[in-house]
Amino acid sequence: MIGVNAQSLPFARQVDYTKFAGFASRSSFLKDPVYTIETLIHRLLPKFAALQRAMMDARQQLLYGVLNDPSGEYAGYGNRSIAEPQATSEIATLLLRELALSVAFG
Repeated sequence: MIGVNAQSLPFARQVDYTKFAGFASRSSFLKDPVYTIETLIHRLLPKFAALQRAMMDARQQLLYGVLNDPSGEYAGYGNRSIAEPQATSEIATLLLRELALSVAFG
């Protein structure tokens, strides 16, 4: 992302964009756009698989409220427990919507 502050992006409180996106200053891009982009690609390419995993983790966090817990424990939906019927219903709705989109655009 050119000339963007990660903390100013939507959902920045929930998602750490620096884990899966590359950033370059606007001034360096304006000075030499080809070099800036090639340098960014060169720096990020070796970490491509980790960037993809981090993006999928961010997606789960935004869609389902699942926190990335190293213990493997389910961290709940948002600030609520999975045992609450309302939270379970919302998760089911999100999962069904996700399934419908994957079938439609499969």
